[in-house]
Amino acid sequence: MKGMARARHLVAHGFFHGKPREPDAAMAEQALKLLATLDPPPDAVILMRDADKLSRRREGFEQARDAQQWPFRVIIGVAHTKRECWILAGYEPRDDAERALLERERKELGFDPRSCAEQLTASEDGAKRDAKRVLHALTGGDQEREEACMKEPPLAVLKQRGAATGLMDYLDEIEARLVPHFGQVAKR
Repeated sequence: MKGMARARHLVAHGFFHGKPREPDAAMAEQALKLLATLDPPPDAVILMRDADKLSRRREGFEQARDAQQWPFRVIIGVAHTKRECWILAGYEPRDDAERALLERERKELGFDPRSCAEQLTASEDGAKRDAKRVLHALTGGDQEREEACMKEPPLAVLKQRGAATGLMDYLDEIEARLVPHFGQVAKR
């Protein structure tokens, strides 16, 4: 996308309202500018990224969203520390075998990875507190099982468990910025 934006001379320069750009602000603004040139432009764009120990990524995305009036809604999602933490928030064991897997992880970690996923901060693959490792241990790497973790639990459960991982903020953004748009589209 970066090359496409450059080819069209769509750049994000220097400062934002007199302040330095935060991480990912320029990249996100270039992407939004490129998407705004589409005919027709999308109805909504989701800027999503893992925080990866860069606590100001959300602010960078907000700078890009606030850079100008976009012809679409812009929703921001920043997972602390990894997107796998969001999926873990929705994990509910389906049978005795899955309950045993969850109990094993609880004992290994010393906490419930569903409600305390923000503690899964390891950056080394396979480490005890690696969110990817924990998610794989619970779901076996099954993509459908992971998707069910986000589709099946009540929204309130996802928000409660995901409060410290950025999931609640993301779901609130969807409710505030995207859900009302569906009503407008239905009225057309």
